[in-house]
Amino acid sequence: ILAAFSDSVSSEPTISPISNATGLFLVGPMSLTPELLLQNCGKFEPTDEAVYLRKKISLLTLLTKNASRLRDKLTSVTIAIPDSGLYGHKSESLQTAYDFYSGINSEKPLSAEVMAAGDPKSDGRLLAAHGTAVSSIARGGPELSAIIEGLGYDIKLRPFNLFKANMNATCTSNSGERIVCVKAEIQNGKLITSVSTTLHAIWNLSVGQVSNSTQDNMNDLLSLISRVESDELFVVAAGNSGRSLNDVIIFPAFYGGKTGENRNIITVAALKFDGGLANFSSFGSNVDIAAPGCEIPAVGNAPEIEKWTGTSFSAPAVTFVAAILRSYGGQQLKVQDIKHRILTSADYDQALVSKINMGRTLNVEKALAVFDDVISLGPSRKLVLGTYMDDLSSFDCEDNIKLTRSNAKQIVLKNINETGNAEITAFVEQGAQTGLVSAVCSSTSDRFKFKNSDTGIEEMVEWRNLNDITFSFLVSQVLP
Repeated sequence: ILAAFSDSVSSEPTISPISNATGLFLVGPMSLTPELLLQNCGKFEPTDEAVYLRKKISLLTLLTKNASRLRDKLTSVTIAIPDSGLYGHKSESLQTAYDFYSGINSEKPLSAEVMAAGDPKSDGRLLAAHGTAVSSIARGGPELSAIIEGLGYDIKLRPFNLFKANMNATCTSNSGERIVCVKAEIQNGKLITSVSTTLHAIWNLSVGQVSNSTQDNMNDLLSLISRVESDELFVVAAGNSGRSLNDVIIFPAFYGGKTGENRNIITVAALKFDGGLANFSSFGSNVDIAAPGCEIPAVGNAPEIEKWTGTSFSAPAVTFVAAILRSYGGQQLKVQDIKHRILTSADYDQALVSKINMGRTLNVEKALAVFDDVISLGPSRKLVLGTYMDDLSSFDCEDNIKLTRSNAKQIVLKNINETGNAEITAFVEQGAQTGLVSAVCSSTSDRFKFKNSDTGIEEMVEWRNLNDITFSFLVSQVLP
């Protein structure tokens, strides 16, 4: 059945069958000693706590403002999580956060002893609780989950226990048909087929399959994912191999990193405390974005908050953002719009360009500031919300691309010339067939006009102080 990565972060995942193996494994969790945690994640500094608290307050303020603005127009969203199942907690403080779906838990995890039998090197308790921890983060984490419900957000979770004894009833043990086994399970209504007709969900896949080939092994799964592209977005953990996805091939993570093909898949790597790539994380051009993956607070098989490490717990942070965006725009938002919003609201780290596509790292606040343009300023990446007031058509762009308010998604500073004018990279939406493209453009001035939404004051901002501009999202056009 499923198995997890061993504690040796540089080794390949171990597939340890219990019976009729599907070839799938859980992506984590990492059981790291303090020494290995330091080696893989770096050191958590006191200043990191202050930054975390400041970001949390800003995010809560933004979520409150958006909920107030949309009022009764917030859409109910389902997050589907095929994993190790879900523990039902009755702690009073978590009652609201863990009232997942009509109070019914038919997908309870198997015992830690049964789970440990699948991989003796792993902690059976952590494997059993894996799906619950992932669910906890996907709904905003144990602190935010109850709060957002009070604000009017309706984020439901639908877990699937991939370890259940009856899962393999229709499967064969032929190694060449492992994905056929998964496909059969899907077609029998357990996973994607049922979702395509009833849930219209955001999917979190902190599971995967190792392959010796870049082709064929999961073509059936890819075709099934493609069939539900208009409704379903799949957020996938990159894996904990510590190596490139071109060296240790993991599906479906391998399908990420593309904005034209497979537009409904986002592959997520893990970041260290300092924002660098975690040593255990898989990486490569197949990875769309990275998110924090070290000691992430979540609830497992007990009501107490624990800290979890691995790309399994980076992916649901992106899933949460996708779910909130869907709640703003409902089914009118295509999954490629949601994916592109997440990618074009990211921060950019030049040091990560060789590891992550474009060096993108998740910025939750920028992604969810859908009603404003957002400028990121200076080394501290201070965010200011408001309106970019200049004419975008004044930019001189390569390939005769013309920037407009409808097609420009993000501007990222590239260089400043001797006159102070900017050379920028613009990310532009070029329609359903072409998707998201980038173009190098030049400004005609050394500064731009920006109206601060908090103060109402129009300010002149020098390009040299800019990191990037994320433009307001189309949800502001879908909903008043």
